Amino acid sequence: MVKKAALLCEEKKAENIVILDMREQVFFTDYFLICSGNTKVQAEAISEFLIDSFMELGTKAKHIEGKSNLEWVLVDFGDFVAHVFTAGTREFYNLEKLWADAPQVKYQ
Repeated sequence: MVKKAALLCEEKKAENIVILDMREQVFFTDYFLICSGNTKVQAEAISEFLIDSFMELGTKAKHIEGKSNLEWVLVDFGDFVAHVFTAGTREFYNLEKLWADAPQVKYQ
């Protein structure tokens, strides 16, 4: 599912798509999907496309945060959590550095 989500993000021109294997790091999910949009509008489009696409596949998001400001939209699908950032916000929070011990997963 997380690889499918990465490909969906690619369809909406998300940048710097990264999947982190979090199974040894946290208890609440297996993977983090991290990507960026150039603007708040693009971040919203990416997150909405993920939500809608997975709904069509029969998977509803368990929790969504950040839709009020669109700098960082978090979409929890259970097995993976998608983090859709604007570029500046992503740089500020730097999840890849925070979770540097988590191995990256190739999706292509």
